[in-house]
Amino acid sequence: TRVGMSPRRALGGAVQRNRVRRRLRELVREQLRERHDTMGAGWDLLLIARPEASTASHAQLREALRSLVERSGIGG
Repeated sequence: TRVGMSPRRALGGAVQRNRVRRRLRELVREQLRERHDTMGAGWDLLLIARPEASTASHAQLREALRSLVERSGIGG
């Protein structure tokens, strides 16, 4: 499974965009470890971060990603 991230410029400067990218990358790793048995291989995912992502807590981002995986049907 490959995951690409595209934080918009609306998130702020490069520092804010890179911070959001790092936070999302860690959350994706968590999801892939948790759902290793149920999430099939071979997916290409693109996460486009909205401006709210720069101020969201870790728990809020985790819940948003979990919800996206479940709604998409790739999480088993």
